[in-house]
This record gives sequence, structure tokens and C-alpha cells, in this order.
Amino acid sequence: MSEYHKTTVTVPVTQYVRLNGKRVEVIAEVDGSLSTKVSAILAAGLRFTAEKMDEDHVALCIENDEEDLAIEIAPNKPGIVQEFEKLIRDFKLARPRPRAKSEAGDGQ
Repeated sequence: MSEYHKTTVTVPVTQYVRLNGKRVEVIAEVDGSLSTKVSAILAAGLRFTAEKMDEDHVALCIENDEEDLAIEIAPNKPGIVQEFEKLIRDFKLARPRPRAKSEAGDGQ
């Protein structure tokens, strides 16, 4: 368990490893108060990713199959979990917009 939180929640993260972008599934432990938000993000079909940009920076993202919805460029050093928590805390989960009849595929 983390030294700075009484409770934690585990978050699945896809880490893209340099040089070839190989995907590795890892777990991050974040503040337990983020549990509901993490669950909502995952339930919406989104995922958490991390990719080392250079020796000093990591891109932390919340994404779907098409795009990055939120990104935090963080220093690649101890304490990166706080940057990951900031990404989660600041993320606004959009409500799905109602589909127009022409998008619904009902032929009308």
C-alpha cells in the first residue's frame, strides 16, 4: 500500500515500451478516494495508458479506440503516481449524447 494514502485502488494501465511500442499490462495503485471515478472511466470502455516520451518524460493518457481523451505529461521520476492521480481527478467523463434518428440506423 502507498505511503501517502490510507487506502488505494488498483488501476490497469497499458504501458507502451520503447523502442518498438510493445504493450505491457501493468497495475498502478492510486488514492482509494478515486475508486468510483476509476470504475466509471473503465465502465465507459476507456483505458489508461503510459508511454515514455524521452528519458525525462512520460505521457499518461485516458483513451478510447480512436483518440486520447486526456493527457498528462509527467516527469519520469518517483512520485509519478501523483501525476496519474491528477489525470484521473481532472478528467471529465462526458455523458453520451442522444443519437439522432439518422445515426440510429433505424432507416428513418
